[in-house]
Amino acid sequence: MMLQIIDTPVSETIKNWTSYLQNQLGYSHHTVVAYIKDVNNFCYFLHKYYNKTTTIDDIISTDIRTIRSWLAWRMQSSSHASSARAISSLRNFYKFLSVQYPSINHHIFSIKIPKIKRNNPKVLDANDVVLCISAIGHNRTNWTALRDQTILMLMYGTGLRISETLSITKEHIGEDSIKVVCKGNKVRIIPLLSLLKSHLKHYLQILPFPIQPNIPIFLGKRGKTLKASTFNATLRQLRKNMNLPKHVTPHAFRHSFATHLLKNGASLRAVQELLGHASLKSTQIYTHIDTEHLYKSYKKHPLN
Repeated sequence: MMLQIIDTPVSETIKNWTSYLQNQLGYSHHTVVAYIKDVNNFCYFLHKYYNKTTTIDDIISTDIRTIRSWLAWRMQSSSHASSARAISSLRNFYKFLSVQYPSINHHIFSIKIPKIKRNNPKVLDANDVVLCISAIGHNRTNWTALRDQTILMLMYGTGLRISETLSITKEHIGEDSIKVVCKGNKVRIIPLLSLLKSHLKHYLQILPFPIQPNIPIFLGKRGKTLKASTFNATLRQLRKNMNLPKHVTPHAFRHSFATHLLKNGASLRAVQELLGHASLKSTQIYTHIDTEHLYKSYKKHPLN
């Protein structure tokens, strides 16, 4: 007879924690899924480690050595960044547990999250961006061509993430701006360029499906909300057709939005607000790209 990985109380606790992450902390769906995956992975490790069904008692009495053993075990098949996130996930879970179980082992909170070396974002040349927007609708006369062009234009013209772009409803679109619900259910208002407004208006006019004000406007061929994976597949095909590098992804258009604004004189604070970064540190990475650009230009000086 096979052992269960976790018992019912642990399963119920994870469900309650999931609700807490979504409703109290306002974490995004992507973050919640990642956190649950990390905690389930930890419970699976305890199950294998003790060769028994993992219980609440096993979790709250786990010592620092066992947690470090789990991290070493998962590092065999996970990236450095993934393991750093796993520590955050487990800390959050233990903090949630500590309200109901004050006797919990608090050593989990002393584990330091390793610093992750950030690589500079891959940025597209402005001409390549325009080429991609034009090419994604090439040889396609149906409404989906305009849909895909509009999505690319929004990501490059506003700095939206692909998840934010595909969540836009009619209610989010204002006269001269667009309202975006971002990470943590925070709301930011982004100005809309006239070209973006006209594209959005045209797309909504030729959309062959009726759409309610609170329903996402970007739909698939059958009238259901377009999935990020579907759009990513279209972009991958575009990359292949145009022989473009692998870093031409939806997020590259967001990176390009930020970098091109900074190169053209926008302030770091303004770009931070437009991107929806909680910390200026997240935005400062784009200044490194700008510095590289200046250095390459400076090397062309006649005295060099």
